[in-house]
Amino acid sequence: MSFTVQPTKGFARAEPVQSANGVCTLASDGTGIANLTLSFGEGRPEKVVLCVQGWKERLEGLRAGSKDVRQAEGCSVAIADGVLTVTLEGAALADVQDGAALQLVDFFR
Repeated sequence: MSFTVQPTKGFARAEPVQSANGVCTLASDGTGIANLTLSFGEGRPEKVVLCVQGWKERLEGLRAGSKDVRQAEGCSVAIADGVLTVTLEGAALADVQDGAALQLVDFFR
């Protein structure tokens, strides 16, 4: 199942990005805060992987609406070589509704 990400703030490009094999890669604009909308289309995927290139330090918060899903079961976060990788599956993905706005926040923004 594929999904689409619509960057709304904090990304180098504003065009929608379609996932490839459950992974969507975007480039940060370096501000340390990134907002996007996640749409599932035909069916809900079992796993969503977001890769954000050019991420500064660490991920302090990951909000879906008013809920921080960073600590939810099924959410994993890794940062290596300036690439933030967020994986959502299981309970963490269940907290994200189709068309949900997500906000990623860098502690050092």
